[in-house]
Amino acid sequence: MAAFSRSIGIAYEDSLVAHIREFFAERFRAAGETEIREMIRHGIRKSGIYGIVTELDVCKYVDLVIVFGRDFDHEHVWARDILIDEELDPADRMDDVYEAAKSFEES
Repeated sequence: MAAFSRSIGIAYEDSLVAHIREFFAERFRAAGETEIREMIRHGIRKSGIYGIVTELDVCKYVDLVIVFGRDFDHEHVWARDILIDEELDPADRMDDVYEAAKSFEES
């Protein structure tokens, strides 16, 4: 069972690597696959702290790690305030922080 779970985790990580390679090609080339995989693993761990566990929401969280850095949740008040808002369920928090990130990046 542990081997099966590990293989699912590796498959998901591989899918995130492919996603980042496609949508963040410059950052992928600059960092390299090894560093990107570490950032993915870090993002998966950190998203779990906030109760963000669906594949789509974890992918969004990892996207934010790629764009804003490993500790964006501590470095940007707008992100932290949304992620710790217990009045919202995790999916709504992730949607809100993702939208806030887009606005932040555009400004």
